[in-house]
Amino acid sequence: MPLQAASEPLSGKRARTREQILDAAVDCLAETGVRQCNMIDIAERAGVGRSTLYRHFPKIDDIIVAVIIRDLRELINRAGEMANSFTGIEDKIVESFVFILRELPQRPVLNMLFKQDADLVHHLSLEAEEFNRLGARFAEPAWEQAQREERLREGVTLAEYVEWTTRILISLAGNPYAHQQDSVQMRLY
Repeated sequence: MPLQAASEPLSGKRARTREQILDAAVDCLAETGVRQCNMIDIAERAGVGRSTLYRHFPKIDDIIVAVIIRDLRELINRAGEMANSFTGIEDKIVESFVFILRELPQRPVLNMLFKQDADLVHHLSLEAEEFNRLGARFAEPAWEQAQREERLREGVTLAEYVEWTTRILISLAGNPYAHQQDSVQMRLY
């Protein structure tokens, strides 16, 4: 069954409580690790009751997905803005990959998860519907351009393109390329 991240828009106190829970989860994940962090610890750190926590997030995986999504959403938005400054499809794809791979280590949650539990990241990124929506929103402009320019094999869907790019990014992030810190070498790779 696919994992779901709570995606209904929240405002006011509910939004502040949700952010408080996510901030507490980041602290718990950083201190105890992905596999040792639990719902009770997060509720205590957030200063909320367990029933409040469970109303926002029924399972620990829901919290982990939400924390990753929050971090990833900002990263993808910035990568998309940067990619839009290029006109050629190759540059858009390569530069967005280089940007994401350079920025990942600067993102505490994403960096921690890749270092601690790459299998969990891989599972969540391919199963959580919110990841697929984010990936599709990010990849769609390049996919559409590639289609217009007849640069894709006939029949390649957006979903297939998103899965392909996600797998490449996960592979490179989880098993860094020897020259990952060198943007020139990374572009050539």
